[in-house]
Amino acid sequence: MSGSGGTETVLTKVANLLSEKNEITIVLVNNPQNKIWLCKLHDNIKLKIPRLNNSFYLIWYVFKELVISSSQTRIIILGANIIRFASLVKRTFLKKYKIYSWIHFSLFEQKMFNPHNILKADYHLAISSTIAKQLQQLGVDNSKIFLVYNPIEKNRLITNIESNNFSLVYVGRILFDGQKNLKELFQGLSKTESNIGLDLFGDGSEESKNTCLNYIKRKNLTQRIHWHGWVKDPWKVMPRKKIALILTSKYEGLPMVMLEAISRGIPVITARFSGYEDVLIEGINGYSYPQGDIAALVTAIKKVKDKQLDPQKIAASIDKFYSKSYVKNFEIAINNNSRG
Repeated sequence: MSGSGGTETVLTKVANLLSEKNEITIVLVNNPQNKIWLCKLHDNIKLKIPRLNNSFYLIWYVFKELVISSSQTRIIILGANIIRFASLVKRTFLKKYKIYSWIHFSLFEQKMFNPHNILKADYHLAISSTIAKQLQQLGVDNSKIFLVYNPIEKNRLITNIESNNFSLVYVGRILFDGQKNLKELFQGLSKTESNIGLDLFGDGSEESKNTCLNYIKRKNLTQRIHWHGWVKDPWKVMPRKKIALILTSKYEGLPMVMLEAISRGIPVITARFSGYEDVLIEGINGYSYPQGDIAALVTAIKKVKDKQLDPQKIAASIDKFYSKSYVKNFEIAINNNSRG
């Protein structure tokens, strides 16, 4: 873990919530450069960080933690390769601990690990229906999969806006093609009314940003787009106008930015990537469109602009993700060995 990503944010939040009723130990397998997130952990959480960064030491370091684990220990692992190692230690030394996988991105659309290593876990915590389906495709029995999602805090609704003005908002990495697919967003914007703006929050490589800028210029969109760059808390500096978050992604794990927006009463426009339906309720907290269908994207933008979706209902639509419901669901998962 680098210390500055979304996984660290989720891990901190979940560990703090669970530590209220459970004994929690976090064992890191690297020494993160950014340690700010570690300071946010509750004092009753035990934290272990390796002193060295060579392979032999790390193998011994992880092995030692595994062999001292009791039969009551639930070992929740975020990396597929460590799952395989933990399973090997369990079989070799006749340990009785339970291994849970907790993977935070697509199992197939990556080149970091062999997804079949995940099958060595006893049970699986899925953060989205997409990952749950991928586990089933790998051959995991449904009774071993627990759909837990990721937690989100209830946030103050963004109100007191100028309803006569409307702007789309994008929060995320600046990628013209690939996962974030901003080209499609720019194409859609170019087909909408000229008074609809776009606020972009996020950063990317110079090459990607220049590609976006050149395309925006060709589409005559320069005056309609406000570049904010990377902002620590973009929700505090949102434009004081009617806004909607927009995602034209080709794929996502669990789109936390959608939850962040909806928890503040902000509607969402999203492409129908696998798993979007975990969050979006059509006509309640936003609208979706088929990937690549620019006309449908423009229609979705028009719907959000013209209709008055209720911010209270928008925020209430993701109740299962809020901390109280989340912790209950997560504890059921780790305290039940099987539904069968």
